[in-house]
Amino acid sequence: MGAQPATPNRQTRWEKRATLDETRTQVMCYKITHLEAFAVDEERAKAVRERLAGYRAIWPDITTEKGVAEAVKGGAAAAAYLAISYALSIALSVFMGMDVLRAGGDAAALISVNGVLAAAAFSIMWLIWKKHSIVAASLGLAWIAFEVAAKVVSMSANKSMVVAIFALIFSINGLRGTLAARRRVSGTTEPQV
Repeated sequence: MGAQPATPNRQTRWEKRATLDETRTQVMCYKITHLEAFAVDEERAKAVRERLAGYRAIWPDITTEKGVAEAVKGGAAAAAYLAISYALSIALSVFMGMDVLRAGGDAAALISVNGVLAAAAFSIMWLIWKKHSIVAASLGLAWIAFEVAAKVVSMSANKSMVVAIFALIFSINGLRGTLAARRRVSGTTEPQV
């Protein structure tokens, strides 16, 4: 006795059921695929935002109020770096008897020059931070650019050079932030710097 052939009704029902299951599976796969695609786009966007968050500490987005405040703080921090470095050289000269600048000569003259420079840097810092002064930000940028150029020319590129480069970047941000703050106050919509 051999195997009996399947009846056409059973095959048809089975095929109908398989077709229906395939259709349901395809619809579910379609929905899942599009949901995953949406989720992947959201995940990518979130990953990009997270990656940019690290860079935003160095180069803030000045189109937002928070970004402008961060940029201005960066410029003020760069000027504070100058003020602290000159104050530290005064302290080392007075208390330790060290000639930090290796200039030789009169210690009192070095202390007074460093005192004037520290006061000027502190004034620039205050003007950038509190008054959002474009002139002060420009002076701070020029001063730090001169300091970096002097370090490059004198070939004293060491660990302090890295700090000076960051100070240069922050002072550029300070100028960007003060310009953006002034644009917000005046209501002009010029392209961002």
